[in-house]
Amino acid sequence: ALAFATAGLAYLSRIATQLEGAKEGDVEICVGHARSALATGTDDPAILATCGFLLLEIGRQYEEGMALQKRAILENPNDVTTLTFIGISYLMSDDLEEGAGYLERAVRLNPNDVGAHWQLTGLAHIRMAQGRYEEALKWAYRSLGVNSVFDCTYWMLIAGNAYLGRMEDAGRHLAALRIISPKVSLSRIRRGQHAKDPQRIEILLEGMRLAGMPLESEKDGSP
Repeated sequence: ALAFATAGLAYLSRIATQLEGAKEGDVEICVGHARSALATGTDDPAILATCGFLLLEIGRQYEEGMALQKRAILENPNDVTTLTFIGISYLMSDDLEEGAGYLERAVRLNPNDVGAHWQLTGLAHIRMAQGRYEEALKWAYRSLGVNSVFDCTYWMLIAGNAYLGRMEDAGRHLAALRIISPKVSLSRIRRGQHAKDPQRIEILLEGMRLAGMPLESEKDGSP
């Protein structure tokens, strides 16, 4: 079960940020791995949390994915990974403040967690969705200090600075993103991102558009 769940997470990373090699069929493979893990691992809260997250984040099976994660958090309420997954799932599909609560708890429990950039960028995204751009940037800059090559952090930095009229800063972060992701474009990001409320993604895309991110990459003719 753990092997299937971990393979699913690898596909999730490729799909969500549209890494080199992302292709049609990745979603079905990712969801298939989650189903295979659940076939034998439903007594393990780590498997419930991971697979629930995969089903929600990649499969867009919001209700089932959240139900699995709520089971996991009841069984293991102090696990940082479980807190991270359910916090981001709330960002994608439910109450923003409840999601922020889970992510802030994860940061408090283990501020030096190897995956802290997920939690910090998730908090930045929640504040972006609420229009609290200054606060979003504070979380995003903390995330940048943890991991300087996480694409999603730059999305927050670009959009947040653009909405605040700091176009020079927004442009600087866009240039940095292009170094680590040369084919970045609004279309590629939209392919890998979704939310039950589309505005939670569109607010990022509009901010990045204001900063000068193209609809399609000059290095990638695909939409």
